[in-house]
Parts: sequence; C-alpha cells; structure tokens
Amino acid sequence: MAYDISQVRFLIIEDNPALATLFRSLLSGLAVRHIASAANGETGKKLVVSFKPDIIITDYKMSPISGIEFTKWLRTSPESPDPDVAVIMTSAYSEIERVIMSRDAGVNEFLVKPVTVHTLYQRIRTIIESDRPFIRAAEYAGPCRRRNRRTTYDGPFRRMDDAAVANPAIADAADMAELAI
Repeated sequence: MAYDISQVRFLIIEDNPALATLFRSLLSGLAVRHIASAANGETGKKLVVSFKPDIIITDYKMSPISGIEFTKWLRTSPESPDPDVAVIMTSAYSEIERVIMSRDAGVNEFLVKPVTVHTLYQRIRTIIESDRPFIRAAEYAGPCRRRNRRTTYDGPFRRMDDAAVANPAIADAADMAELAI
C-alpha cells in the first residue's frame, strides 16, 4: 500500500552536508513538503522544539551529540517536547552492536547507508504500520522492542505457568515439584 506522506513533518539530523542533501532529495521525491535539517544533535534539539517533527532521521555518529545521545534525550528528558516522535537511526555500519544500542536508546527503525528511496520508504512505512506501544520504564523509554507478536504460537511453553494454564494437571505436578525442592 502506498501512503501519502506529503504532510508528514521530517527532521533530518546529519553532520555530513552531502548526506543531508541526499535525504532531503529522497524525501522531496516522496512528495514530502515539510523538511527541516540540523547539522548536529544540539541543533536538532532546538528544531524538535520549534519545528515539531513527526519523524526524525538522525545519524548514529555525530559530534558533539551522537544520534544515540540525542535519542535518549528525546525519549527521557523533561525538556523534550515530544518523547513519542518516531526516530529512524542511520549508519554506514551495520554491526549488530550498533543496531542493539540504537534499539535500546529508543529508535523505531535502523537504516544502513547507502540509502535508497526504497529503503527509506520501507522504514517510513514500517513506522506508519507499526502498532508497537510506547514503553516507559526505569531504564528504557521508546517503542516496544518486541517486533514479532505471533498470536498463533503453538510451540513449547516458555514458563511453567504457561503449561499450567493449558493443563491444570501440570499445575498440580509443578506444585508438587516445588514442594519436593
């Protein structure tokens, strides 16, 4: 399904001017009309307040504030005007550690450079179609990190309680086993 994203407000935080221009061109090619750019996370903070973006595209590695630090500020700071805004993290490096750090900072999507209009649109589409709830916990704020919610799971139970719900006889056996320990 194709979406009309012409009215979606995008903030690009990218310290490489050529890449910032590329993102702007890709978004313009998708008919987006409202695009703002920041050369670093510090300027990005100010634009989040004044521009009020719907989606932020930020680079992983920047100075003086990295994309990770920016996202953590966005999600947890009392000064953040919209902790729930969608974030797409970009990086030229796709090591699993970077992806996990980005996820744990609270990003919605991770996009590896070089970027194409197709891959960028895929991430935007995932954000639109995603129904992951926003989580606020002591050590995490951001979209739920669980992506695959299968409602038809028919594999083995993962907890003793799960088996007990399905079969009360197992619950009695589990209680007996606990007493034996």
